[in-house]
Amino acid sequence: MKNAVVGRIVDVLPLLVLFAVGLVGVFVAMNLLVAAIPADTTPAPSEPVALNSMSAGPTLTYAPVMATPTPTPVMTVALPNTAPAIWKGVAQAKDPAGIWSALMYYPRFAPGSTPLADTMNADITSEVADRLAQWEVGPAAVKSATGKVNQFAGNFTVEMTSPTIASFTMTWYDNVADTDPTTYVETINYDLGTGARMSLDDVFTDPSAALAILSNQSATLLQTYLGKDYDQATVAFGTSASPANFTAWSLTPAGLKITFPEYQVAPYADGLPQVTVPWSALSEVLPTKGPVAQLAGR
Repeated sequence: MKNAVVGRIVDVLPLLVLFAVGLVGVFVAMNLLVAAIPADTTPAPSEPVALNSMSAGPTLTYAPVMATPTPTPVMTVALPNTAPAIWKGVAQAKDPAGIWSALMYYPRFAPGSTPLADTMNADITSEVADRLAQWEVGPAAVKSATGKVNQFAGNFTVEMTSPTIASFTMTWYDNVADTDPTTYVETINYDLGTGARMSLDDVFTDPSAALAILSNQSATLLQTYLGKDYDQATVAFGTSASPANFTAWSLTPAGLKITFPEYQVAPYADGLPQVTVPWSALSEVLPTKGPVAQLAGR
């Protein structure tokens, strides 16, 4: 059973919501805030956030929990003709013993800018808090032999917003390993009419056929993207038509953007390779109506 996390979220109006439940043996200090300046669609900083100057938040307690499930659509609401404003949220956590610290930026819908803003904000906030909880009781709890502070940092990019769709790419940086740091990637795509996350089943009329197209297109596009680091066998394996190879996808005006995790299609030095499969290449598997159809110009 998922135990709730404690977060503290402050909006610029100001708006304060404090929720707290649950305790299953693990304690952390955690502070969830919304930044005072709204975010535009400019990508968040690509470098990990410096944590050594972070001040500790108030001491709160929460239990480790599992990943937040995708909300079930229960309604479709009337939407405005304008895209929602996106603000930068800030999540902080710090171990009182000094073993680890975390600082993460994440997207938030400005209150009232789309009817289901509160629903989607709660989903994102819970996701971020869950990741912090799981990291704290996992890799972060192992004290470094070198005496370094284990660090967890997060950033996000607004891929696009429209009156009907919002798409974000979130990255998570972890320096716990004694070798190279690890960066993870997650994408979140919302149907603003239902407040639910979108899956590939929501984007394409035939997901299996869509995967075949994404596989072929990605392999070709990566050859240009990777240049001298392109290895046919590695790319073929990492872009085979399996849902597991295309978990980090986002919606953009140009097409479906795919971000590949470290090592999946290229060496560590290439980071998180990205390609955008144009809507024209996906036309045969796109719906004729709905938010994605409008985005693809259908």
